[in-house]
Amino acid sequence: MSSSPKVLAIRAYIDRLDNNDLDGAHQYVTDDFVYVAEPKPVGILGKSYVNEAGFNKDGFKAFMEESYKHVTIKTTIEDVTENPETGNIIVRTKTKQQQIVTASSSTTPYIGETPSTAEFEFVGDKISKMKVKANHSLPFLK
Repeated sequence: MSSSPKVLAIRAYIDRLDNNDLDGAHQYVTDDFVYVAEPKPVGILGKSYVNEAGFNKDGFKAFMEESYKHVTIKTTIEDVTENPETGNIIVRTKTKQQQIVTASSSTTPYIGETPSTAEFEFVGDKISKMKVKANHSLPFLK
C-alpha cells in the first residue's frame, strides 16, 4: 500500500476518527473541509441530518460527536488508489460499528459492518473534501 504523504494523512485521519479524536482528525483537513455522503446520513436517534447536502468541518464534527454517543467504529482500509491526473485518493474500507449499550437500553446491541468507498481531495497536504459512498442504514440510528 502506498506511503505517499496524502495516503499517510488519510490513514492518520481515519485512525483519529476511529479513536473518537475529532480534534486530532481536524489537523489533517482544511478549514473549508467538506464531507459528502451518498446516500445522505440518516438521523441519529431522532436528529435528522437527511436534508444536509454535506457537512462543513464543524457540521461533520457535530455529526460525529452525536454518533460517538451511540456507536463505536473501527475502520479497515482494504485498498488505496492514487489518481496521478487529479491528485485524488480513492480508499475502499470496511467499517465495523458496535452500538453502545447502556443500563437503560432495552434493545439487543447492533454489530455490523459497512463497506464504503471514499474519494479524498487535497489542497496541499490537507484533505479538503471527503466523498463517501456507503450504506448508512444502521437500524438503531433511525
